[in-house]
Amino acid sequence: MPLSKNKMIRNRLADVAIQQEVARNVGFKLNYLALTGGNVTSTANAVKILGGVTTQRVAQVGMQILNMYGQLGPVGGNWRQTDPVKDKWSVLNGRFKHLYLSTVCNTIAAGTTEVARNAAAGALGLPREPKPAPKK
Repeated sequence: MPLSKNKMIRNRLADVAIQQEVARNVGFKLNYLALTGGNVTSTANAVKILGGVTTQRVAQVGMQILNMYGQLGPVGGNWRQTDPVKDKWSVLNGRFKHLYLSTVCNTIAAGTTEVARNAAAGALGLPREPKPAPKK
């Protein structure tokens, strides 16, 4: 059965496409607010959170669709330089493997997602993440 006929794969791809479009539109809103002098604090945090989560979701769905072939990369490890003979089983030259492994680092870079969520909550007037109870 071709992948395009598999309902589960089509639903996952549709979900990722919707999530990507939401993140894109929030990015447009951030650009508009920045150009018009609006308050960009909560929107910038939303873009950081959505960008990281969306990229992780794309990588996870890609690895799930590619199954075990998603783990294979080019011989030598550099996905930019491939050999068609040696890398015949490497699907998409290992790009989803690279994306899957690097997305965790990207959510930590430029501040963790938890910090961005707390900052966005503060900007929106919502309660922040609960603090642990003091020790007695």
